Amino acid sequence: MKSVVVWDVETLPFSAKFRDAPSPAHRFRHAPRMRVACALNVNTGTFRYFLPAQADALIKLLVAADTIVSFNGKQFDLLVLRRHYGLNKKMADTLNLRHVDLHEIFSERTGFRVSLDRMAQLNLGQGKKVSGRDMAALNLTALKAACQSDVEQTYRLFLLEKAHKAKVPERRGDEMGSGPHHHLPGPAAIYRDLDTSDMTEGQLAEYLAGTWGITHSGRYVEMGAQLSPADLMTEFGRRRHGAKPPKRSISTRAGHRR
Repeated sequence: MKSVVVWDVETLPFSAKFRDAPSPAHRFRHAPRMRVACALNVNTGTFRYFLPAQADALIKLLVAADTIVSFNGKQFDLLVLRRHYGLNKKMADTLNLRHVDLHEIFSERTGFRVSLDRMAQLNLGQGKKVSGRDMAALNLTALKAACQSDVEQTYRLFLLEKAHKAKVPERRGDEMGSGPHHHLPGPAAIYRDLDTSDMTEGQLAEYLAGTWGITHSGRYVEMGAQLSPADLMTEFGRRRHGAKPPKRSISTRAGHRR
């Protein structure tokens, strides 16, 4: 039976240099260090945890597996292992030949980057166990539990995808993207001051990709509350007079900018 490993890495908080990296090379240079990793051996149903000093064992587990499954592992988790824990590019490229990255699959299907939290809410009826800066405050026991929860959700999404039952979100008209197709926010939106330090890797990706919505003042749209008519008309007036959103560029896939 072919072996399948589902895995996830939790890291130290992102630095401003990592969040605002102007290129993949800068992003690699400022990649955060690992706090803990979790891997599920699907064949045995067992979970293993890895501290930074055990990163070699994690890499050996991934290399030995016939298939590895992650959510954004190609662009983030492997980046962390390459930057700090001895995984070379050639080995990473080999791993990627048998790497099922659900983030890559769903993002290519939708045309924009989608977070684990969003996919879990849509398909599993539950979001991530812990998000944003709350991760940094967790002790090791709680962090292991949060990491295992991410792995479990990734595995459940993997099963849905294999069965061709995974649902993906559509870019909503009330999400003001940074791409060429902008829309006014709907009545169920509110502006909140931007704080990217409060975002997980996936949430940061959605913000940068424009799927959380970026306003001209550099704030993002958070769904779930009422936007005042005055604010709505102010934004409408800006757009009518040709106001343009701030330009942002991120790496959506290796070698691609948007």
